[in-house]
Amino acid sequence: MNEAILTCYELAASCLPSTIVATVLLRKTRRKPRLRELTGIAFFVAYITAVLHITGAGTLPGGMHRGMPRLEQCNFIPFLNGTDPLQCLLNVALFVPFGCFLATAFNRKASALNDRKAADSGKRPANRRERTAAYLTKAALIGFAFSLAIEASQLLTNRVFDVDDLIMNTFGAAMGCAMALIGMRIRQSDFRRETALVNAEPKKPSTIAALVGITAAVFLGRFLLFDEMGAAAMLYGF
Repeated sequence: MNEAILTCYELAASCLPSTIVATVLLRKTRRKPRLRELTGIAFFVAYITAVLHITGAGTLPGGMHRGMPRLEQCNFIPFLNGTDPLQCLLNVALFVPFGCFLATAFNRKASALNDRKAADSGKRPANRRERTAAYLTKAALIGFAFSLAIEASQLLTNRVFDVDDLIMNTFGAAMGCAMALIGMRIRQSDFRRETALVNAEPKKPSTIAALVGITAAVFLGRFLLFDEMGAAAMLYGF
């Protein structure tokens, strides 16, 4: 029973702020959200919450209980102690869905509008390969930032900041993005549509910015509101 209460507390701390952010962003679209959009947001929030739970991301209240992190908790040299193939695979696999979410969120309308602006200014519009490279770069950078936040927060749990995890997570995000882009291209639902959207205005807010905002809300909600040790002390009386 107490474990269930702790789990519900963690879910509430993670999901409530992201729900508020998602609601605000959906209202800015000035239209009724589609069921597919709501389902996608729910799955994304659940995924980010699961990642933070699995990785044991630290929280501010937890850090206050445990004290300040120490420098010896940090490993800044890649693969210093060799590599564990299974651990590397798990770190990559954990962030592959994140890259897939990012790939499906890239705003094709915005890309098309940028291509039109480039043409109007006399510049050469980005081709398919350049757009793909840009998407992969963005996915890697966002994945890196998310992984960095997790690794830094783990210092508050007396765990190790490991650059190996950071590298593998970033690679996983880029791999997931590449896999999703390939899948969309196979289904002929990716780049062929862009030529038909050249005259369309981009969505506001952009989907990618919305996902970044929701990710930040989940992370900050858990980081600031989840006090596992304090709640456990109340529930178990120690």
